[in-house]
Amino acid sequence: YDVEALLTLKAAENPVITKVIAFDIVVGLAYSWIASVCDYNRNCKSENIGVAGTYIGYCLATFIAIGLGICVAAFSMLAGMEITYDPTVLLANSGFGPIAALVVFLSVLSTNVMGLYSITFSFLCAFRGVTFWKLCFTVGIVTILGALLKEVLLDYLMDYVLLIGFLFIPMFSMLLVDFFILNKGKYDAEDIAFNTKGHYNFNNGFNWFAIFCYALCAYG
Repeated sequence: YDVEALLTLKAAENPVITKVIAFDIVVGLAYSWIASVCDYNRNCKSENIGVAGTYIGYCLATFIAIGLGICVAAFSMLAGMEITYDPTVLLANSGFGPIAALVVFLSVLSTNVMGLYSITFSFLCAFRGVTFWKLCFTVGIVTILGALLKEVLLDYLMDYVLLIGFLFIPMFSMLLVDFFILNKGKYDAEDIAFNTKGHYNFNNGFNWFAIFCYALCAYG
């Protein structure tokens, strides 16, 4: 592939994705992974290390992923192919089919394992009586069924990312207000994790006032 042609490629006069939409997609992607990241960086040795590692890791991963997607789309356009963001298509067309298959397998495996772990523990925080392996198995089956509909789901990927940003931003805004303003920057981590004192149990694990405020913010 001609790198020089890529660097001199002119942008479309009327792009489908504007700068504002691109910004929303990047921010939406960031917020969509925050909940999953928390399941892992909570094991960091200190809060500063967790914040720094999360920031650097996410910025680096975003730069590589989005940059790779832009390059793949541009190269597919220059080659006269149907525009795609999937690097495995270019690899397969160049005779690297097995490598492309391995890339797809490892990327899907790593992402789904992290997602499955995060979903399972998030559910267990709200419903403590559920057995881990049964819940994990059930979510895994649902994930497999969803993977069978990938052609349909990928058509709405950008809409989904924008929706995630739309729904997650009010939620994390409420969490920031709750932590820094209402609770003066202090949470009882042991009580949150093990419900030893019941301060965060509210109404059987649900804070209906917070849910109402979130729905109101999301609707607004």
